[in-house]
Amino acid sequence: MPSGIKVTGMKEAEDMIKGIAHEFEPNIFADWANAIERTAKEICNDPACKRIKFKHTQRLGFEFTFTDKEAVDCVIKAINQRKDSMPWGLKNLYEQVILDLENKKKEFKNST
Repeated sequence: MPSGIKVTGMKEAEDMIKGIAHEFEPNIFADWANAIERTAKEICNDPACKRIKFKHTQRLGFEFTFTDKEAVDCVIKAINQRKDSMPWGLKNLYEQVILDLENKKKEFKNST
């Protein structure tokens, strides 16, 4: 099994959250992160939570844990599936998260 990667926060996304946090109810960031995590686990067939952890943290950031590139791709697909339902500010935030995740995928060794 690949070693995986843990990503705590992402500067650009965290900065965007701080800029729009006042526009939303306090739990909206956590609610959307949870929905994205559930969708990603369905896409990757990861009901036991062994490949994907994607959480919003109390300090207005994100914490991710992925075991492989495919798991990162599942989160990106989940964001894209849910993006049209998001409020405008969150949609922009998650577009930045996708860019950050694409960069994080480079940290995995090429597999398959």
